Amino acid sequence: MVAEQFGTLAALHPGRIDLGLGRAPGGPRAAVDAVRPERERTAKTFRRQLDELRTYLDPPQDAQVKAIPVLGGNVPSLWLLGSTTGSAELAAELGLPYAFAHHLNAETAADAMNTYREHFRPSDHAATPTTLVSVSVIAAEDDERAEWLAGSTRLKVLSRIRGNRILLPSPEDAAAYPYTDDDRAEIAARSGGVLVGSPAMVVEHLQSVLDATGTDELMVTTPNIDDADLSPAGHTAALGPPQDPVASAG
Repeated sequence: MVAEQFGTLAALHPGRIDLGLGRAPGGPRAAVDAVRPERERTAKTFRRQLDELRTYLDPPQDAQVKAIPVLGGNVPSLWLLGSTTGSAELAAELGLPYAFAHHLNAETAADAMNTYREHFRPSDHAATPTTLVSVSVIAAEDDERAEWLAGSTRLKVLSRIRGNRILLPSPEDAAAYPYTDDDRAEIAARSGGVLVGSPAMVVEHLQSVLDATGTDELMVTTPNIDDADLSPAGHTAALGPPQDPVASAG
């Protein structure tokens, strides 16, 4: 089904479709089980499922089951998604482009990128190591307002840790929340995955990620509740490449 769906998308939009493959289903357990029960998710290893999907995207001539849209050369670009050095090793072994979730595991980003490059094997998917780092960014006209806006995502993360999944709260609700000392310590320990500050400060943060990971590209997500807060007006800044890679933020 995945091969057929993405083959169709690739046929409709040639050269514009990426297929990201990750082992974590995401979402609360009840929702995940409703989409696909655990017995089905775990019947095959992640590596076996990857191999099966890649076979559908590049089937042998005598294959009995074929994803028809793919047969016309409508194959999306494959990326392996991950947040550990283990996923980096697998992406390198398979010769796949690799996208690392810095917003989930900032401390491991540099090691994962180095592991991927050290073990990379060229393939039809990528002749050289190809990387992307996903970062969570909250920018505002000054550091104080950015920190206030960041309260929303920090309270959401804290609630999830405490076993209570909530929608993204407003900054006002986050500021009014009765945090305990343990809550504040938990938030402080998990704040490294969100880059917060004024435009100049955010550029420094992003440049640090580029320098540490040497990634080709940054994917920026902004978990703000109000669209008006997504881009502080009147501020522009440029990022420089870490060394050889060309960096871009979008």
